[in-house]
Amino acid sequence: MKKWNGKTPFIKGHSINKGIPRTEELKNKLRNENSPNWKGDKVSIKGLHAWIKRHYGKADRCEKCGIKGKRYYDWANLDHKYSRERKDWKMMCRSCHMKYDFKNGLRKDKRSCDIGT
Repeated sequence: MKKWNGKTPFIKGHSINKGIPRTEELKNKLRNENSPNWKGDKVSIKGLHAWIKRHYGKADRCEKCGIKGKRYYDWANLDHKYSRERKDWKMMCRSCHMKYDFKNGLRKDKRSCDIGT
């Protein structure tokens, strides 16, 4: 480390906030509607999925077919209106999630497109 010269030395990968614990009060303040970064209904789909995962937990089973175990599970939005209500979301394995979206016209099958016509 360099000799102290009155300025904060730059150390690659070091953060001045590293190791300083945040209180639960501050964490809650930054997570809810009081936060200056709160977007409300203008949140992106990715941001909303992160909110759902934070509030309802990681999807760990399929509520459609009942499978549990070592698979990939998603939070599937049932009506694609993307509200924050739990009743509008279901944990599904990837297979059931894709089948649900295709069946209900919520996703287009890329393989069925006519390429070059």
